[in-house]
Amino acid sequence: MPEGNAPDLGHRVRAKLDAGFLPFEKAEKTFAGYGTGLRCHGCDDPIGPSQIEYEKVFADGATFLFHSGCAGLYEGERLRGIEPQTSQRDACAICGRRFGTSDLIEFSGVGSFSVPVHMACAADRRRGPR
Repeated sequence: MPEGNAPDLGHRVRAKLDAGFLPFEKAEKTFAGYGTGLRCHGCDDPIGPSQIEYEKVFADGATFLFHSGCAGLYEGERLRGIEPQTSQRDACAICGRRFGTSDLIEFSGVGSFSVPVHMACAADRRRGPR
């Protein structure tokens, strides 16, 4: 889980829910173990081997990984409201910041979801961990 402001991280998780990048339905199964170095679907940072990794598996077979703190934020935001609070085109699904149409690209992230993201965010994600 990244160092920084928890409200910003909560906003980012909420933006991903609203954009369809994270599901609103309850996971069918949740597993916990040590991190594998893969990216957290909440904050986009790698989950290190000394950190706890939550794996949430959904009915359609989709799997999402979270740091323990990000999993809590995800569940809180998911339970706070099943309906999206903003337009699906209002905010970047990666960073959560609002943007204009000239700032976005389409990014197919999970299953059949296609969500808008800033070009710089998509480029950073393709580069991978630093």
